[in-house]
Amino acid sequence: VHFHEVGAVDAIVDVVGCAIGLQMLQVDQTICAPLPLSQGLTKGAHGPLPLPAPATLEILKGHPVRNGDCNRELVTPTGAALAVSLAEFGPLPEMIVERTGYGVGGWLLTDRPNLLRGILGEVTDRKGLEQDRVCVIETHLDDTPAEWLGSLLDRLLEAGALDVGYTPLQMKKNRPGVRVTLVVPPQLSDTLARMLLRETSAIGLRIYECQRLKLRRETVQVDTEFGLLGVKLIYEGDQLLRATPEHADCARIAVQSGRPLPDIYRTLSALANRRFGLD
Repeated sequence: VHFHEVGAVDAIVDVVGCAIGLQMLQVDQTICAPLPLSQGLTKGAHGPLPLPAPATLEILKGHPVRNGDCNRELVTPTGAALAVSLAEFGPLPEMIVERTGYGVGGWLLTDRPNLLRGILGEVTDRKGLEQDRVCVIETHLDDTPAEWLGSLLDRLLEAGALDVGYTPLQMKKNRPGVRVTLVVPPQLSDTLARMLLRETSAIGLRIYECQRLKLRRETVQVDTEFGLLGVKLIYEGDQLLRATPEHADCARIAVQSGRPLPDIYRTLSALANRRFGLD
């Protein structure tokens, strides 16, 4: 395999040095602002290339970028690969700043310092919780048939929405309506917003980005008298808070056994709690 310019010494040093630095600093989470893309031409081993470089754009598919307003290459393929592989994209979180580091480039830029800044710190009051950034998309509808909304929910989830909800509300002209709320990854907000506009009678949407806090979760398989049961384990940090049987498995077992679903759920919930020391 020939790596072309990616195999150059400086690219290898960038990757290895970044990995060593993150390990030595014991960084748990890396957050990166939207990357600034420039315009113009740059020289490569195969001749002139347009900016952003084709490899850079390919690597950054599905990730946020902004206009860098510069005719020098601000984001290289190596830098883009490191950001996409190691970081989440979003604004700076609430944190206590511990250290700041700067990397200085060789070019003289007349309109800005040629610096890359890294900030090391500890996120405040979030111990034991996972966090990320999501976009919330909302619209109010009073003239979309309920049948359309029913099928739309499944399609939005299949397209990548993290959550979809419908809330009844009273709208102008005394019309009963519904608020449609989507929680989506930021990189899918435009795609799902357009889908919502195409698939409903909405002519406008509200979109805002916000921070999301989450408890860590994992699903394990537990052997029971009814067969294998999926159990969702909910953690705050390393502390196990809840052990909840998967609804689909409870429903399947209820049908197979002929027993009421609430009875099966209580039985399996008690079993899961005993198994993981929560009783």
